[in-house]
Amino acid sequence: EKNSLLATESGREDPHESKLQGILAEKMFMKGEDKSESEEAVNDALLKKLGIEELSIHDRSVGCLLAAMMADALGAATEGETSSRIRNNFPRGVRNFESCLHMGAPHLGLRKGMYTGDTNALLALASSLAEKGDSR
Repeated sequence: EKNSLLATESGREDPHESKLQGILAEKMFMKGEDKSESEEAVNDALLKKLGIEELSIHDRSVGCLLAAMMADALGAATEGETSSRIRNNFPRGVRNFESCLHMGAPHLGLRKGMYTGDTNALLALASSLAEKGDSR
């Protein structure tokens, strides 16, 4: 089996795999080339090379929240399970949204792709930070 971050479920290589591997290799090379170059400068150079504009703090914040929500929903079926039980139930890791109780509420039935109370807490914190703004 190919060891790939972007391998599809069918085992075929994702078409974006080689581009991602090239970018990661270049980033590692750039960091090794000049130890004084900051991580931010390396990231900026790669974004420029890919033709990606710098994202606003709003866009980056929304991206972080969405990524956290998706990760939470992906892991919802394993919430509260031991690591050994997770390994037994998902020997290749959790790769898809699995049916599970939504936040432990049996009356809602089994659902796929639903976030947990962790996302609720994250959204409450994000809302508070957005409302209060920078307090420095």
